[in-house]
Amino acid sequence: MERRQFLLVAGAPLLCCDVDEIPLSSVTVEGSRVAVDLDKVRWLTKTGAAGKIIDAARKLNLVLAHPVKGQYVALQRKCTHGGGPVAYNHKRQTVMCTCWGHSEFDMKGTVLGGPAKRPLLVYATKVVGKQLEIEGVVS
Repeated sequence: MERRQFLLVAGAPLLCCDVDEIPLSSVTVEGSRVAVDLDKVRWLTKTGAAGKIIDAARKLNLVLAHPVKGQYVALQRKCTHGGGPVAYNHKRQTVMCTCWGHSEFDMKGTVLGGPAKRPLLVYATKVVGKQLEIEGVVS
């Protein structure tokens, strides 16, 4: 049995850190655009906040960060090394893998350290009114 399987069976948490999940009721998908209603997730408007969007049916697995006032970043939430989830580290303003060697990525998806060799996908974001729009996520 692999270590990861053992931990799952033992019920041990695999994540050392994580971010809050953005409720799917605040997310709409139209074509390749994902929109988040910032009125429904006001906590995400705070500088330093982050959240994740997980919707298996729509194949969404994103981490959103608000590192600088008025600037949002959307990245794939799957590490390019082992496929583990990544989470935003607001103190370092980076995204870190939560398992398997803790690969670290900057807000442009570039690998800063760890076993990962390939960058994370980063999606264009913009705020339109009270909506955070993320482009190119769904094909």
